[in-house]
Amino acid sequence: MQVLNLKLNNFRSHISSFYELSNETFFIGENGTGKTSILESIYMLFGLKSFKKQPLSSIINFNSDFFRIESDILENDYSSNIVCLFKNKRSTSINGDVIENIANFIYNYPVAFYTPENLGLLSKEQADRRNFLDRFIFYYDKNHIYDIKTYTRILSQKNSELEKENIDFTYIDVLNEKLISLSNKIYNKRLKMVSELNNSLKYIYSNLNFNYDFVFIKYSSNILDDTLINKEKILKKTLYGIHRDKIEMELNDKLIEKFSSTGQKKTFSLLCLYSFIKIIEENRKISIITLLDDFEAALDYNRASFIKELFTDKRQVLYTGVDKSRLDFKNVIKLN
Repeated sequence: MQVLNLKLNNFRSHISSFYELSNETFFIGENGTGKTSILESIYMLFGLKSFKKQPLSSIINFNSDFFRIESDILENDYSSNIVCLFKNKRSTSINGDVIENIANFIYNYPVAFYTPENLGLLSKEQADRRNFLDRFIFYYDKNHIYDIKTYTRILSQKNSELEKENIDFTYIDVLNEKLISLSNKIYNKRLKMVSELNNSLKYIYSNLNFNYDFVFIKYSSNILDDTLINKEKILKKTLYGIHRDKIEMELNDKLIEKFSSTGQKKTFSLLCLYSFIKIIEENRKISIITLLDDFEAALDYNRASFIKELFTDKRQVLYTGVDKSRLDFKNVIKLN
């Protein structure tokens, strides 16, 4: 799939903007010129939400009461028009038909992104790391999102019951039985994806000379500890479950995310993202639109050049940055 163009109305600083996009487009401009907003709009068009933790109403330019994103896309030699309109609520349509099945739409139009505001598996919050991992599992297995939603709903029911003065422990046992089954199912999917991710990272790092050893993802869960369920009844709070899973970056039994440089962290985040993309693309025989915000920052020339070569192979990639003095890009759009 390829995004052919992009039209924005009242989307943050873009009052009325239109861009022709190629398979490799680099948006250049000083901070505040709206580079990240362009990538955000494309992510929202296909992901139906922003990668920023803000209400959609905050995106609207202050002089208006709506925002609109429109794009023509090319998929299997067939052109389609996609429009996202937000005015009090969001509505997205393809060729004039409003999208009803959101999960199917997101699954059919996968998009991947990197931004310094969200470092993926190196995000500050473990919940963000789990969500990032789960999104790519969803692109791999569409049913995963329903397992996550069901788990979240049952967990909420359990928490509500545990907060009561007179707890119905028989009801808690019923909920626990469902949660244990779902936890094992979700855990195995996460474990499988992390295993494939580590294999991909090992292959990539073996072909690099980044002056430090292979770094891998450590994934841990408490669902094998059955004693936690009995402790919950005593403490009257939830201890067990995949919502407490941890994802960390490890080297020689050390969590190097705590002492590695900004360049090392960014390199790792980008290589993780590339590995996710490659796994999904090879499994589903598709190409994933990729958005890389502030791409060259904190990367030396060799790393930036190698990573760019990885990403721009057989997929559309949109970059942002403050200058283009080091690397060459096929299509450069300067923002004022």
